[in-house]
Amino acid sequence: MIVSAEQTLSKNQAVSASVASTNVIDLGDTGTPLNSPSALLRDLGKGEKFAIDMTIANSPIPTGHLVIDLQVSNDELFGVPNVLTSVDLNSVNHPPYRNDGYRFNIPILRRVNARYLRLFYNHIDGDWKFNAMFVAAEQTNPS
Repeated sequence: MIVSAEQTLSKNQAVSASVASTNVIDLGDTGTPLNSPSALLRDLGKGEKFAIDMTIANSPIPTGHLVIDLQVSNDELFGVPNVLTSVDLNSVNHPPYRNDGYRFNIPILRRVNARYLRLFYNHIDGDWKFNAMFVAAEQTNPS
């Protein structure tokens, strides 16, 4: 698996209260074409799913409940965040999560126009610790 620091949202981040990921990804400015009155619109989504690899850094895995939002905004401080999707980690209703990783396949709809992207951890209970990143590739060969 290829991991980039620029695509890492959380690295060994403790979550015992509701908190945003330690890193925000800046998708950059779109720019204005020559002789155009306005900048290009960004379209993050093509209707395809992309993967965020997450590992739970606790050992043993905590019991508890946490909801993780993928948020985008045109404001780096996320004054008015737009939630694209949510993942509910509830150890009561789901099989136990493993330390070696969990892949969230997240669809991004067409015409999502935002510059900044982050995760937001909505803490309900439990003491969690996360690594979360977008990855360029993953090891899929059998060992």
